[in-house]
Amino acid sequence: MLTGYTNAGELSRDEAAAMIKEVIANEKQADITRYYQKYGPFYYIGSDNGVINKHKELEQSGYVKVKALPDSKTPSESKTTYGIQFTDKALPYMAKNNEDSENKAYITLAKVDNIDVIGVKKLTPNEYKAEVSLGYRLTPFGEILLGRGIKVERKEDAFFEAHDNGWRVKFKANF
Repeated sequence: MLTGYTNAGELSRDEAAAMIKEVIANEKQADITRYYQKYGPFYYIGSDNGVINKHKELEQSGYVKVKALPDSKTPSESKTTYGIQFTDKALPYMAKNNEDSENKAYITLAKVDNIDVIGVKKLTPNEYKAEVSLGYRLTPFGEILLGRGIKVERKEDAFFEAHDNGWRVKFKANF
């Protein structure tokens, strides 16, 4: 849940949009990410040929190195499993670590590029609800893993509560 504060009063659509942009810019939690589980010095991607081929495309672009995992075959397995190592070129797309990321790497697939407040509705004298459309721009990881030319949008509800120190912004959904 993202929250932010600003001075309270009557809430206009432009003010709602400005507060939402500020909250999203400060938190970065609205970006679309994917995580990789650590497996020794590598991050696990599995044995699916489609997934491996997409990561080999990332390798050709210089973002990762794809390797067969050591001891990845057991007697009951017929396929080799693979892992990746991230290169320095991938660092700008690595999402900020948090407490549960010690054995995980988070990669940003898409970043919020456009915020449109569709409408603002007063619920009570101290509460408003805004319908928000978030447009995303794919990162190189998103272009390869999700597909080039894919358009990512999502609609969310933002709630505004008036407090003595300003508006508190909450999104209905966790990003």
